[in-house]
Amino acid sequence: ESVRMTSREREVINLIAEGLSNKEIASRLHIATHTVKSHVRNVMEKLTLHTRLQIAAYAHAADAA
Repeated sequence: ESVRMTSREREVINLIAEGLSNKEIASRLHIATHTVKSHVRNVMEKLTLHTRLQIAAYAHAADAA
């Protein structure tokens, strides 16, 4: 809750939670796949997570809260 996410990072979290791949996220957001990977890496670092599955679980828990 106290972790500051950019609006783009929040978008990426939500799209990961929908099950989209990096390539699909890049296409949806009109950005490079490399940029998506950077956002994913930043999110993992900020939330101290290690997998995309953990990001999805975080997103679903945040939605339920």
